[in-house]
Order: sequence, then structure tokens, then C-alpha cells
Amino acid sequence: MADTENIRVQDIFDMDFLQEFQDNFARSLGITAVTVDLDGNPITKPTDWTDFCMNYTRKSPIGNQRCMECDRRGGEESARSGRPSVYECHAGLMDFAAPILLNGKQIGSILGGQALTEPLDENKFRRIAGEIGVDPEKYVEAVRKIKYIPRKNLESAAQVLYLMANAFSKMGFYKYQLKTMSESINDTVMHVSAAMEELA
Repeated sequence: MADTENIRVQDIFDMDFLQEFQDNFARSLGITAVTVDLDGNPITKPTDWTDFCMNYTRKSPIGNQRCMECDRRGGEESARSGRPSVYECHAGLMDFAAPILLNGKQIGSILGGQALTEPLDENKFRRIAGEIGVDPEKYVEAVRKIKYIPRKNLESAAQVLYLMANAFSKMGFYKYQLKTMSESINDTVMHVSAAMEELA
């Protein structure tokens, strides 16, 4: 049996399929998504990240630092609970982290969201813009383009991603085990063949 200790998401997932699944799932709901490894490094291309996040919040040094802290806390909470975590980011949007588990051990996460789950409070976003040093009116203009999704729908989306990712994880690991066993058997057969040739 293959050891799960050093297994990465990339070892057991078809990465082209994962990218396509992530893209289509996120776009069907109008949210964003990215799959990351255990250290938080992206292993897929981000799907439809918003201008609000990429061109305003994360371009601000203070905003980017706060984003990284939010991502870290969301990932830690999902790792601690072994369940999806839905949380409000520092910039007022709702995000989620859905852990990818293998035999109970986290090997990565799908992060996503960048959605509004409450009616837009423009003054709140002007205040945040002031805190992170971006133009308040441009910030509000960018947040007006963010999709509204009821919180329960975002929670359901995170749960679906969690269930699907972990079903794929199990199937991928079985395939990985079969490949590993097949390579081991082939190796043994080659050694036996070589030994028999030497005896002949």
C-alpha cells in the first residue's frame, strides 16, 4: 500500500480536470476559486478573481497583507475542523476554504468566494478604502460589480466543493496506489528475470 505521508494534490488529481472543474463550478455561481497546496501556494490558475480584489485590495501593501492573513486564518480553520470554513474577509467580502483531505489528513484546499452576502453598504467600503490607502470612489465602483449571493448558497457551494474534492481525492489515491503497485511488480519481475538470466 502506498504511504499517504508525502502525497500531494498533484500526485492524485488529474490537474487539467481539476482546473476545468474549478473553472466551471466557480463560473456557474459567479464566484472565484483557486486550489492551493498545504502551504497555501496556488496549484491551479485562479478562476475569475475580481478587479476589486486584484486591482485594488491586493495592490495595496496593507490590503495585500490583510488578504494573506485572512487566507491563512480561513485555511487554518478548515484544517482544524476538517470541514469547509466560510468567513468574511477584511475587505468586507465573503470567502471560503474547503479542505482537500486524504485519509483524514489535509493535503490542500480550494479557496473561493469574493462575494457579497448582504446588501452593499458603500460607506463601509469607503472606510476600508481609507484604511488600506486606495481611492474610495474607485473602490466603491469596483465593489458594485461584485455578485450578491445569499450566505446559505455560498455555504452550500463550499460544501459541494468539499464533498467533490474529497471524493476525487479517494478515487485518485486508489489509482495512485494501483500505479505504485504495478511499478513495484514490474520492478520485481525485471529483477527476477535478470537473476534467472545470470543463473542460466
